[in-house]
Amino acid sequence: MIKLGQRETKSLVVLHGWSAIFLGFLLYAVVATGTVAVLEEEIHHWTLGKIKPGNPLTGDVDKIIQILSPQVDPEFLEEIGVGHSPHGHLQLFFHTHRKKDNGQIEDYGVQYEVDIDSGEVLTERTGTARDIFQSEQSRALSRFLVETHVQLHLPNPWGLLLTGILGLAMLLAAVSGFLMHRHLFKDIFVLRRDRKNITVKRDLHTVAGTWSLPFAFILAFTGSFFSFAGSFGIPAMAMVAFGGDQEALIRTVIGVPETESDEKIATVNINTILADANARAGQYPEFASITHYGRGDAKILLFIPAAETKLEPIQYEYNGTSGDFIRQKPQIGIEPSIGSNVFSLIGPLHFGNFGGLLSKAVWVGLGFASCYVILTGFSLWIARRKEEKIWQTFERFTTIFGIGLPVAMLAAGVGYFFAISLSLKPTSMVPWSFSVVSVLLILSGFVVKNARIIKLSLLAMNAILCFSLPVLRLLTGGPFWFSAIENQNGIVMMMDLLLLTLGVFCIHQFINTARSYTNAVCENYISSDNASSERTA
Repeated sequence: MIKLGQRETKSLVVLHGWSAIFLGFLLYAVVATGTVAVLEEEIHHWTLGKIKPGNPLTGDVDKIIQILSPQVDPEFLEEIGVGHSPHGHLQLFFHTHRKKDNGQIEDYGVQYEVDIDSGEVLTERTGTARDIFQSEQSRALSRFLVETHVQLHLPNPWGLLLTGILGLAMLLAAVSGFLMHRHLFKDIFVLRRDRKNITVKRDLHTVAGTWSLPFAFILAFTGSFFSFAGSFGIPAMAMVAFGGDQEALIRTVIGVPETESDEKIATVNINTILADANARAGQYPEFASITHYGRGDAKILLFIPAAETKLEPIQYEYNGTSGDFIRQKPQIGIEPSIGSNVFSLIGPLHFGNFGGLLSKAVWVGLGFASCYVILTGFSLWIARRKEEKIWQTFERFTTIFGIGLPVAMLAAGVGYFFAISLSLKPTSMVPWSFSVVSVLLILSGFVVKNARIIKLSLLAMNAILCFSLPVLRLLTGGPFWFSAIENQNGIVMMMDLLLLTLGVFCIHQFINTARSYTNAVCENYISSDNASSERTA
């Protein structure tokens, strides 16, 4: 352990504490929503309930493309995205790349949702990729939580810049917390339960913070990378190396070749390419990108998720006219490199999706530990200043924010199901529910002055909402557990059980808080009664 002098240690304590005070609320919001956002796909499958099982890319994809391609604007054959729709059907996005007034590139075209078995076109939508994605009502809840985590719903690029700064603040808190504990490796194995309450909190803060320290470093670095790369890195690189042409930058970085031939040549049967990829990787691709369909320079790029024993996903590139396998393509560029290997690891390490549900469960648990470290850090800081009125107010709003944010996120879920039942748009109802509940909770801090009452009320709200969401899911047409499992959507039961478990945990915390409050009142009454008796004597 690094030994620092008393002066340096005090400076680190001040830096550690005040950095958390100024940025702690926002950092907690990003970490808490990020913990939930790890389960983005699971939340989507849970809210949707009924999903067509299987991989649609195992069906006759080529036949569907041949039927639809003559019906679209020839300009939209520049690229075809082939993947899953939210309901588990085949989804095709015929589109071109066009430049907006601000120089950014956007995808514009027509999207089809097709039943791979019958060939029936279920939906057809025209517009930009962003508009089409945002209009998917079934993803309203999961997408709202992810957007809150990524950029706090602030305009681009300011939201990304802020979350990048918060990532650096998390890194600063982790480093300073590590350095200022002289007996860190000894203390992380000791919980002194026979000491005062403040000592127990300090021990728990140290233990949780230390065990989650590697996770904090990983999240802080990878999160800052994504935030700064999207808000600053790509525009800066485009300006310096490509004269501001972001499309040229992206084509160079991902290794897309320039146009070689616009000769009209039939594209190879996509089904044979998908089958070849399955033979090479042991599983079918989840997404395919076909560039310049029907031309001599057609290319097919297949995306295969990482196996459970690996971190990196697989990309296969094929010649679109001959069907020849070209290469296993790295994430960046054409040839393997250290930079590409590092970049391939950043995504899985940040999202925790490299080992299926097991890795996600670990990431969620460590996320909760990080939230606990932030909140107990606030509590320890306030405990030293609890006699000052301003810090009593700060404690009140810390309680509201710490326990109230989960209430608001759960309320967003309630808003989603109410929108489904009332035939409203979840994309509007979800943010409205979250915002209204958040405002009401903040206003309650100006009315209710007792932090314990606020804590008890918020714990009760969390428990009620956790128990209510599975019921609302069923009332709005969601499947029962056995029906969902038969439909290969066991996520429904998993998410319901998770909510019920959290509800029970909130009740447990409610009982403990109420008991401690009652004991404190009794001790104060006995102390005051003894003091009165002594004065009388």
